[in-house]
Amino acid sequence: MKRVFVVVAVAGLLAHRLMAEDLSEVARIQEFTTTKLTSYQSWTADYIQTMSTMGAQMKITGEVQCEPPRKMRLALAMEMMGQPMTMTMVMGADQIMWQDMIMAGQRQVMKMDMSKVGPATAAKFGPGGDAGQNLDPVKQWEQARQLYSFTVLPAAELHGQKMHVLEGTLKPGAQTNHPAAAMFGKLRLHIGQADGFMHQIEMFEKDATNVVMRQEFTNLKFNEPLPADTFRFTPPPGVPVVDMTDMVIQMQGAPPPAAR
Repeated sequence: MKRVFVVVAVAGLLAHRLMAEDLSEVARIQEFTTTKLTSYQSWTADYIQTMSTMGAQMKITGEVQCEPPRKMRLALAMEMMGQPMTMTMVMGADQIMWQDMIMAGQRQVMKMDMSKVGPATAAKFGPGGDAGQNLDPVKQWEQARQLYSFTVLPAAELHGQKMHVLEGTLKPGAQTNHPAAAMFGKLRLHIGQADGFMHQIEMFEKDATNVVMRQEFTNLKFNEPLPADTFRFTPPPGVPVVDMTDMVIQMQGAPPPAAR
C-alpha cells in the first residue's frame, strides 16, 4: 500500500510539474507574440478562409491590408448561392466600417460606426465580441486569451517557417455568454516562431474533432508603407448607403444611441 501511495504521489507531482511547465511555455509564447506584433506598424497578407456548414464547403479568398490597431482594408471574393460575389470592407481612423458588396450585378453599400457597435457587442459578449478589432492580431490574441485556456502542442512547419502550435478550449464562463460557444469546441493557432504572427487559425466543431473554419494568412509583409487612401472609402455615385449601426446595436439587446 505504501508503494502504491508513493507511486501515486510521484505521478501527481510530475503531472503538476508538467502542467506548470506547460503554463509557463504558453505565457512565454504569448509574451513573444505580443512583443512581435506590437512592433509592426503595418502588415499585408493574402487571405484564405474555408468553412464547412451543413455539409457544404465554402471558400473565401482575398487580400488584407492593416495598420494596427484598427485601420484595415479587406478585399474578398467568394461564391454565394452559385453566384460570384465580391466584398470590400474598409475601416479608417474614424472607425466607420464600410462594406461594398457586388453580387449578380447588384451593388450594395453598408456602413457601421464601430465606435458604437464595438462597445455594444463587447458589453454583451465580452472583449472578444468587439468586431472592430477582429483583424488586429494583437487584439485577436488578447481576445483569445480571455476566452480560451491554452496548451502547447508539438511545433509544426507552415509557410516555410517553424510554428508554435497552441490549442485552446473555451473557459467555463465563455461557454455560456459568447457566440463562439454555440458553434465551436476548440481553437488551434499556428504562430510563427520568427515573426510572431498567427499564420493559421482553426476552429473545431462542438465535439472538437473536425475543423469547421480555417483562416490562413500567406505572403505576409511587414512595415511597408501603404498609400494614404488605402483606408478611405467613398460610396459610388447613385448607390444607396444603408447605415446598419443602430440595427446591430439593438440586435445585441442594447438601446440605440440617443439622437444628437
